[in-house]
Amino acid sequence: MRKRDRVLEVAGVLGELLAGEAKLRWQRSRNGLADPEDFERERARALRQTLEQLGPLYIKVGQVLSTRPDLVSQTVIDALQDLHEQVMVRPFSEFEPVLERNLGAHWRYRFKEIDTEVPLGAASIAQVYRAVQNDGLEVVLKVQRPGVAAGTRLDMEILAQAVKLVVKRAPTIEEIFQPEAMLEVIFGAMRPEIDFTAEAANMEDFREMLEQFDHLAVPEVLDVTKEVLVMTKAPGVSIRECVVDDFSSKERELIGRDLCAMLFHGFMVDGLFHADPHPGNVFVAPGEPATVIDFGMVGRIDRRMALGYTRFMMATALNDGEAAGRAALEMGTLTSRANIAGFLSDMQRYIPTMAHQSLANMEFGNDFNQFLVFCTKRGIAVNPSIALFGKATANLEGTLRRFAPELTPFDVFRDTMGDIIKDQAKQLVEQEELLRIANEAFFASRSIPEQVRYLAQAVVNGQYVLRIRDDSAVLHEEREDARARALRRTLVGVAAAALWYDHRRRRPPS
Repeated sequence: MRKRDRVLEVAGVLGELLAGEAKLRWQRSRNGLADPEDFERERARALRQTLEQLGPLYIKVGQVLSTRPDLVSQTVIDALQDLHEQVMVRPFSEFEPVLERNLGAHWRYRFKEIDTEVPLGAASIAQVYRAVQNDGLEVVLKVQRPGVAAGTRLDMEILAQAVKLVVKRAPTIEEIFQPEAMLEVIFGAMRPEIDFTAEAANMEDFREMLEQFDHLAVPEVLDVTKEVLVMTKAPGVSIRECVVDDFSSKERELIGRDLCAMLFHGFMVDGLFHADPHPGNVFVAPGEPATVIDFGMVGRIDRRMALGYTRFMMATALNDGEAAGRAALEMGTLTSRANIAGFLSDMQRYIPTMAHQSLANMEFGNDFNQFLVFCTKRGIAVNPSIALFGKATANLEGTLRRFAPELTPFDVFRDTMGDIIKDQAKQLVEQEELLRIANEAFFASRSIPEQVRYLAQAVVNGQYVLRIRDDSAVLHEEREDARARALRRTLVGVAAAALWYDHRRRRPPS
């Protein structure tokens, strides 16, 4: 499809969404949707259906939006978490040219059996089939739909250009919500979907990471190209489908603990985490390690972010709201609207409510996401990877409730904190890390005398004034004045609109 045609197609679908929004608002004005919750649910359902209609990239957009309670309402989050692709299962014959192009003309002779009638899974990107190799090994054959990669790349190009236009015209949105950074998270999640070599690389990274966990495994990649992935089949069924009573309580606890430790250790030590560990992505069989699958949505963070989150978690566990707030500030970016005192006050009030909940009743993912709302409200931009981790934690909670309800992520975090800090310390004394610290210290030592010289010169010339008054108080007063002016403008506008609406309502019909 040409770019112009796709732009018109996307615009048409979005136009239908806007028309539906106008209709809902008209119904609401006529008391057809008097209940605000019904109105919001209808809007959320329409948004979900639009994203599903637009295809895989826009579904990923919805999945990332569902991680941002600071951007969309809980009603929208609930709707977007149910996103699924409405695709028809295509005949296996349509995938045969893809197999021949990627595995060669004699690809059929590699398999003793392929279950082509009922695929294991069907999505807009690929279909997945059970197969048996000539050596008797049961495998999974994942084959990309013809032309889907080119179409997704075209959508990426269109979406990137659209976001740039929005950012150019609304710099405040860029400062607070960082849409281009969010877009990179989405694109990063889509690349393994349309290039299976990237997904295979993710799997190998996780295989190495999970070597320390006795009760977790990753499928082995047997062959991979950009459009075809052959891997070992996970034993058993997904946690969503399993019979929990088939497993002993001890086995379920050990698997659950390793799943939690995988998430926390990956985020805080390895800088790598599975962003979608829901019950359908973990396969279990009695007496076997649990197999984690689907490495399309993977989160990556740098060392600074990992250390900041570690401090955040430790402060939360110690019921220290101010320390948790300051750790959260290290993971965010202060904007021109930043109100640090207000944010710390929010955290000091909120952290104790988490600390005094029973572990059985705590919803760790939702509690963690609440601080995203505080950040945005107080003018602190949040790294999208942090929001993605909040979604991963919430998904893991769903898995644990199904398979090991006696556990919570917070409980396991307390037990594994010692190992996490020990591994972080090992990283800090590695040769590369020492070189980085030495490099930063060297440049700092070179720049400090020069900065002192400039400072002294400024003082001598009368260009530098030492302020005794707290600058944060000045900034706070300026923000309060700005808020007051904005509030006055808003009230005047609302009053004018109310008078106009009342005048129009009272006017007799023509």
